Amino acid sequence: MAGRLPVEALSVPVALLALGGGTLELRRRPDRGSWYAYGVGLLAGLGPPLLLTFVGGDTPARRALLAAGAVAVVAVGLSRGQRAPLVIGAATLAIAVERELAVLTSPWVALAALAAPVVAVAAVLGRRSRLRF
Repeated sequence: MAGRLPVEALSVPVALLALGGGTLELRRRPDRGSWYAYGVGLLAGLGPPLLLTFVGGDTPARRALLAAGAVAVVAVGLSRGQRAPLVIGAATLAIAVERELAVLTSPWVALAALAAPVVAVAAVLGRRSRLRF
């Protein structure tokens, strides 16, 4: 296993290219929504490390970087009023936090700790009509 590249070395450049292309397309055609512009890139960047947390290829550093990346994506989504980064980042962060809590405590404690924030995020998303799809 020594000498193998981490999955992020392959997925992050693809994600950056997709996000760059989505940004250019959104500038050219502003009627397109954030899901069209950023959905694929965000899933390409956050998806593989998130999946590795469930198949056993995770490390504490990978989990911490995944959570930090998800927080950054949520911050960008909130600052720009775009739904795709907000939803994908929040879902990734919730799953990463649940996984970390499950590693540190029992899975039931982790699920109970996430119930209130998930309901709160859903309520906020339901009230924010200014966010674009």
